Amino acid sequence: ISSERSCFFTRTIRGYSEAPDGPGGAERIYVDTGPGERHVLETYGACPELDWNYRIGIETRPAAGINLCTGDTATILVPRSVDGRPDRCAARVIGKVVDPA
Repeated sequence: ISSERSCFFTRTIRGYSEAPDGPGGAERIYVDTGPGERHVLETYGACPELDWNYRIGIETRPAAGINLCTGDTATILVPRSVDGRPDRCAARVIGKVVDPA
């Protein structure tokens, strides 16, 4: 994961997948943000059903606008399997995934 500041437009999100947990067991996900590009988001605290859900939403703060950058916070919306209403999980953008050269 690159420590350099990196941004992506929320409209370019094409999917997500599970990522290895962060320090202290924090849940992380990869967000596919373009061809061969993905970013890592890490939740603050538990995010029930994130690991096995087929769809999520990402909500940004009005000040963040339509893009998210390293260090920005967002809300991950995860539909519950029982009633479909979403759990709201606070998360932050950790950085862009870089493949070792």
